[in-house]
Amino acid sequence: MLISIFSPKGGVGKTTLTLSLAECISKEKKTCAIEFDFSPGDFPATLDVDKNKNILKAINFGINETIQRPYKQNFDVIAGGYPDTHEKIDSDKLNKLIDELINEYEVVIFDIQPGLIKNSVDILKRSDKILIIMEDNIPVSVRTARILNWGMQNNAIDINKVNIVVNMAKGNLKNIPNDVVKYVVPYLGNKITFQSNTLLKQMSGLVDVILERNKKGLFKKSQKSVDVKDIERFVQEKIQEILEDDTSEELNITINNNENVAIVQSEEKEACKLVYIKTNIESLNNVLKNEISNNENIEGITDDFNKCSVAIVSASSKEEIDKLVDSNKNLVLFLSPNRNDLREYALEKGIKYVYVGECSISDIVYVAENMIGKPHEENLLNSVLNNENKTKSEIQPETRQEMKPEVKQEIRTDTRLEINPEIKQPDAMTLEEITVLVGNYVEKRINEEKSKMTAEINNLRQENEQLKESLELKNKEIEALKSDLDRKKKAVEQFKELLSSF
Repeated sequence: MLISIFSPKGGVGKTTLTLSLAECISKEKKTCAIEFDFSPGDFPATLDVDKNKNILKAINFGINETIQRPYKQNFDVIAGGYPDTHEKIDSDKLNKLIDELINEYEVVIFDIQPGLIKNSVDILKRSDKILIIMEDNIPVSVRTARILNWGMQNNAIDINKVNIVVNMAKGNLKNIPNDVVKYVVPYLGNKITFQSNTLLKQMSGLVDVILERNKKGLFKKSQKSVDVKDIERFVQEKIQEILEDDTSEELNITINNNENVAIVQSEEKEACKLVYIKTNIESLNNVLKNEISNNENIEGITDDFNKCSVAIVSASSKEEIDKLVDSNKNLVLFLSPNRNDLREYALEKGIKYVYVGECSISDIVYVAENMIGKPHEENLLNSVLNNENKTKSEIQPETRQEMKPEVKQEIRTDTRLEINPEIKQPDAMTLEEITVLVGNYVEKRINEEKSKMTAEINNLRQENEQLKESLELKNKEIEALKSDLDRKKKAVEQFKELLSSF
């Protein structure tokens, strides 16, 4: 069975639901989840898998070279690609990969990126089930209607395979007709993960829907039935509303059969004010998300790289830096200590804010606020110094507090953050301090694992003692049998001697 999971916009929890669904299905069927997302994907960070074993490598070299089994999981995965990956995917090779996956697995789940591209349509056409993840709001319902309308008109989406799933629902649905919704996942909080028990419980119900089976037990009930005509009516009503409302956002739909170009792409009328945060230090991510979420000039945090204006990220190679630069996002880059080679390379590529040493959280928030809404090209202006001033660009971020004001004004384009003098700066959080936080977390996890291992060792010891006691009893029984045998042998010898005397 091939399942496609798609959403008309990012940030609706599509990937979280995909992984949770994969975990539930894998308990009874051999399952593989594929991240068909061409931004720095979530699978490697969420599941701690190798990002280089991605969808492009799978297409070119097969699944044996790219399949990974996440730690303590029962399903396999293939990681996603980078922004330019979709341009390198051959449609015929993609179909061969799908054939290979279907032959190897009972259930194959494709987590498709929000913006449809040509190859995404190829996957949708081959899918047995199409799960469209929505939120209960008007913009999402409008986008969904438009995409379904386009898909039906161009024979790209079989409406009979569509199952609409509403995620993060708060009470009764207000903007989506209940008769078109196949399944509803309630709002479970901001900190929900794909492994949360509450979400897994919800996904087990969705598994029943996908496999088209009724719930078992005393209070079993049949699955909700959705009439395809109701979905078609919903689509037509929304399309009619759009035609009557000139203020609705425009949706460009184009197709090119010779190139893998975007075919469904939403045009946002306002500049994006979202920040994407994903460094290699989880504690730093949490601190930044908390600070930026409280900034009134920033719309919020997004987990969708494609939807952000500013990306605060890490990189460990020149290739990763190239991908980030090609994404055309405003970047704040964190590098591992002693990676000045990457720092220089990032500066040459035009990344203005690069950190390999001390960092101030408030500085980063201030930079993100300044870059919000500005085009990438504007933030690149004067980002690389002239050769005669190159020595100035080599000043490490940790020296910024020691610089004279006039010198600071001369090198506003190097890796140091531009500090707003009107904002009171809190103490900087150094990488050493961050390391301590991470160390405490790691130590806690180690202690937890150590406790589990100690308990297991104690259980094994108890079992060993029981085996020893059992073995001793067996040995005593054997000794008793030997003694009895010796006694009988002596009796036989005595009997033989008695016979010989006659």
